[in-house]
Amino acid sequence: MSTQDVSETKLNAEKAALGCVLLEPSLLGRLEAIVRPEDFGVERHRILFEHLRTMSDSTSDFAAIIERLRGDGALDAVGGMTYLVELARAPAATEHAECYARRMIQPLSQQDRDHVYECIKWLDKAQACVCTASREISLVPGFLDDWNRLGDLWSAALAELHRVERKLEGILRCEEARRD
Repeated sequence: MSTQDVSETKLNAEKAALGCVLLEPSLLGRLEAIVRPEDFGVERHRILFEHLRTMSDSTSDFAAIIERLRGDGALDAVGGMTYLVELARAPAATEHAECYARRMIQPLSQQDRDHVYECIKWLDKAQACVCTASREISLVPGFLDDWNRLGDLWSAALAELHRVERKLEGILRCEEARRD
């Protein structure tokens, strides 16, 4: 399957999951518990995953993986060194490797995406409240005189943050229920 035949969400999840393993090979076992080679929609990703699975524990860093792929004659089949570097830059954080793997096999639903976008809006509101409170503190001479106004602003910021927390907990519960 070519990259054109794979959804952008799945493609990005595949890149991020593989990038995590390239950066931290010890994560491979955690990914193997979630995905199989046939779960990869892009052929070179599947080939890379299969090669990573056959490498010994002694292949403990990015350079060693590249050398092993080169020695096996598979470096070009997985996209070459430039593509592997691109993969290594794909994940936001290696601690999310399992999340990326789950996204490969079960992308976010439209409802989940809507929830996430809504959370982002709430975070923006909370940030605006905090920024406003900070400005109020810095602009008011003898800022201790206006506790009520500052208290209201901080309360609004905390309320927004609590709403975000509840919404994100709901998304996590949905994700856990989906896995069960």
